[in-house]
Amino acid sequence: METKMKRTYLAFGAMVFAMGISQAGAESLLPAESIPGEFSASVAIGSDYVFRGVSQTVNDSPTVQGSLDYSIDSFVEGIGIYAGVWGSNVQFGTDDGSIELDWYGGLTGDASGIAPDPISWDIGFVYFHYPDSPDSSNLDYWEGNISLGYDLGPYSLSAGLAMSPDFTGETGDSAYLNLGVEVPLKIPFAGLTAGGYWGTQWVDESDDYSDVKLALSADVLGFDAELAFHDTIGHEDGDTSDARVVIMVGRSF
Repeated sequence: METKMKRTYLAFGAMVFAMGISQAGAESLLPAESIPGEFSASVAIGSDYVFRGVSQTVNDSPTVQGSLDYSIDSFVEGIGIYAGVWGSNVQFGTDDGSIELDWYGGLTGDASGIAPDPISWDIGFVYFHYPDSPDSSNLDYWEGNISLGYDLGPYSLSAGLAMSPDFTGETGDSAYLNLGVEVPLKIPFAGLTAGGYWGTQWVDESDDYSDVKLALSADVLGFDAELAFHDTIGHEDGDTSDARVVIMVGRSF
């Protein structure tokens, strides 16, 4: 498994390096302005991959992650359509695969006309796919989600609800509710933002639990850097749910 994960890191790094060379040394065959909408991408590395308070790498292995997104305005003013894919290495066990691909899409907009302008909303879905895991693991699953954001200028609030009719591992219906806040810190020359959230996961055929995240983030030389503390309450799956500090560095394009 370790050798396979190293190959994943190397392949992903080579792809990003090759993309950079092609952009720098060649003219575009299809100019961006010839296609409606907008493409964006991101790449990140981190000391661990934590999802809802739980490490997705049993040995706390480093993570390499990336995404590709497309968005376009809809025919309804103020409502946008988006779709994309996000990927990361994972390690649940010896034979449970080493890659996660999340395919997602949805609608986004604001509540102007019926609520104050700072309120934004998002309605969508995510398909969590583990392409190299055995069928017997039953890891793949769908979630529908809705989220709200409230930008108050100095700080912002968020709330989200995700629900699945058949959660990972065939554990039945599930729901995940989270509440978050972000506050810029007025520290000269630092440009730091403090943030955190509280989430609770309910699953029919598994133990319910809550998780918390506290983080400091900043723009460092054009890169997004984050130092975060994660912990769970009521999760009984051993070391993967223990408190941990995670460092992530990424960039969007």
